[in-house]
Amino acid sequence: MRRRKIDDIDLKIIEKLRRDGRKKLTEIADELNMTHPSVHERIKKLVDNEIIKIQANFNLSKLRLKAAFVSLRMKDAKEIPKLIEKCSNCSKLLLMGFGSGKYNVFVILIGYTFDELRCAIEKKFSSRNIEEMIVSYGEIIYPTYLPIQFSSSPSEIINEICSKCSFYRSKICKGCGSFLENIKEAVIL
Repeated sequence: MRRRKIDDIDLKIIEKLRRDGRKKLTEIADELNMTHPSVHERIKKLVDNEIIKIQANFNLSKLRLKAAFVSLRMKDAKEIPKLIEKCSNCSKLLLMGFGSGKYNVFVILIGYTFDELRCAIEKKFSSRNIEEMIVSYGEIIYPTYLPIQFSSSPSEIINEICSKCSFYRSKICKGCGSFLENIKEAVIL
């Protein structure tokens, strides 16, 4: 397969999909004075090369979701991959990254209540490898739509993850299944 760089046409297609991921390819082709198959091929290459992903995102304010912004300083940077693995299946995890400076791990969690978020933080970040942690609670204003991780069957998550959690067993946290069920209750269409 011949390799090429992303060009201005790719960026225009990406921008149109960013604004409306359901936009018809024929409309994009007409707006860019291209053929439908050439737009389709460009999008396919962008997806196949993992440059873009077309997905359903959620309006966090319509779901009334709160956020916890967590900054961590790990004692040993070698422990960061273990922490990432520990958090990767959490339905409350919105964003996780690492960087330099005083704090080397950054996390954003979402939930319906601050107590729910506190439980998730205690569960995920109660490690002797964490030297310092700062937590702020609030709401995400922009962007309006973001991806939320979840399984289509909450009972699977409860069986696999929550049943092992001391916060769930002691009824401090209602569990990830409860979080996912709340999505169905949050907005009336």
